[in-house]
Amino acid sequence: MGITEPLLYGVNLPKKYPLVASMIGVACGGLYAGLTHTHRFATGSSGLPAVLLYIGDNTMTFFYNIIIAIVISCVVSAVLTYIFSLHAEKRQEAKTLEAIQPHTKPGVAAAPVAGLVKPLSQAKDEAFASEALGKGLVIEPESGDVFSPVDGMVTALFPSKHAIGITAEDGMEILIHIGINTVELNGKHFETFVEQGEHVQAGQPLVHFDRKAIEQEGYNTQTMVIVTNSAMYEDIELVGQGRVEAGQDVLKRKG
Repeated sequence: MGITEPLLYGVNLPKKYPLVASMIGVACGGLYAGLTHTHRFATGSSGLPAVLLYIGDNTMTFFYNIIIAIVISCVVSAVLTYIFSLHAEKRQEAKTLEAIQPHTKPGVAAAPVAGLVKPLSQAKDEAFASEALGKGLVIEPESGDVFSPVDGMVTALFPSKHAIGITAEDGMEILIHIGINTVELNGKHFETFVEQGEHVQAGQPLVHFDRKAIEQEGYNTQTMVIVTNSAMYEDIELVGQGRVEAGQDVLKRKG
């Protein structure tokens, strides 16, 4: 066995994108060879030594053309593999983000992200600070890793990836809104690990955001945690204050 099988079954097929990139690259090289009517003058084995079979009939034209076709295939495959890897490898890295073990109980929501907890009145967005969307809290994040605060169902996942809604198994509806006006980024610097309609466990990774990159673009990364159906309960209490770790209890419903 040469290197072809280990490469195909060990890298290309498991990762998928290198195989797709190489197929496109080879198609481009083959297209060039076809358009230039490149052909062999004898039969023989495949591989690089076979390029000598394109020499014949007192011309080197087809030899040069097959070399160009090979170069096109290699360059296109390499460039596309790199481009595809920027997304694919980031997704793979995201999937390796380990879940945390929260300390939640029924009627309690954990902090979805590590940071400094503040009253909702200190939110930089008046829509949240006024509790128009419900009661909750603000976290000044120290990390870009966002975890589920409860066991429940993902009922809303914005295309811009900056906000996610979860309905807990006990009926509490929680909105996690990352940043102020970050919807304008259209998903840039955000990566989601779940889909709408998916059941999640407390502590399961939901979203990763590049906090520094978002702040460099001029956006505040305050993260609001809102109980959007607050009116159904007697009160929503803030049970975690100051600096908290993701998974630490921060909100409790009464009634």
